[in-house]
Amino acid sequence: ENTKGPMTISTISNIMNIGGNAILIWVFHLGVAGAAISTLVSRIFCAVVVLWQLRKDRQPVVVKDYLKIRPDWSMIGRILGLGIPSGIENSMFQLGKLAIQSTVSTLGTAAIAAQAMTNILENLNGIAAIGVGVGLMTIVGQCLGAGRKDEAVYYIKKLCVIAEAVIIVSCLIVYVLVRPVTILGGMESTSAEMCIHMITWITIVKPVVWTMAFVPGYGLRAAGDVKFSMITSCCTMWLCRVSLCIYLCRVWGFGPMNSDCLDSFLLAMARPQPTGVVGWVVAAVSDGAVAVSEPVDVPGVVTTSVVYWVMMKTCSKELMSAAGSRRANLATPVSS
Repeated sequence: ENTKGPMTISTISNIMNIGGNAILIWVFHLGVAGAAISTLVSRIFCAVVVLWQLRKDRQPVVVKDYLKIRPDWSMIGRILGLGIPSGIENSMFQLGKLAIQSTVSTLGTAAIAAQAMTNILENLNGIAAIGVGVGLMTIVGQCLGAGRKDEAVYYIKKLCVIAEAVIIVSCLIVYVLVRPVTILGGMESTSAEMCIHMITWITIVKPVVWTMAFVPGYGLRAAGDVKFSMITSCCTMWLCRVSLCIYLCRVWGFGPMNSDCLDSFLLAMARPQPTGVVGWVVAAVSDGAVAVSEPVDVPGVVTTSVVYWVMMKTCSKELMSAAGSRRANLATPVSS
């Protein structure tokens, strides 16, 4: 329940990291080593302060006698039952990003720089909405722990609306700042234009599909239903994002994002491509609807959004009921 303390520690640590980077790189001219030292010191600061806070008696959880701690294998097994699927999901996500990055690296330095900056800005405009999702996990967990499953479903839907509003505002703010950021970052004009173009489409597409693709998953994880999120995430990641990225980039010769529909049309005409409706549709909607860079994963995110939307509309009560049972089992105290 104490979220103010960790936020304060994290804020101080980030300030130390940024300030240390500036001093060690520009004053002491340590280069990359200066950035590494600053990051290490800030992380050590976090660890020391957190361990010190845990030793205080006023905390709900007090950790002092480390040698007296004994593992509770039953509880560890329950935790791993939730943690392993989440770990697999995150691992597949990172492997997918690595596969995409290796493909984008073949497009030249301008595309690499544009994709890297777009990644950073896209992550920035999603931080606030992710915070809503993290808060949703706490709320849903408390509702299910109290046996109020209907309230859990209600708050998932309500916080999805709040996350939608937050993501719209965040995307608009980042869109306003993208050009000044590219100028301050000293990006070349080609890379800057690519970045601005991708951020423009992210600002249009992300508010439409992002919320339903990610926020309901936080509620399911809080309820203990991690397998559904893992399967959905892994399938959309590899079948849509990674596969489509590699295919469009290496076979059709797309860049980080085609800036002209006519280019896609001529590309499809000039190269031996699959014929039929699919080939023409993909070529026609490539401007914005098809991207090989990680930030604009429209097919994968749309697929995930549709799956979660159908799940919430048709069987949310059944899923939450089953997940609530799992949550209750996890919350059952283990006799010592």
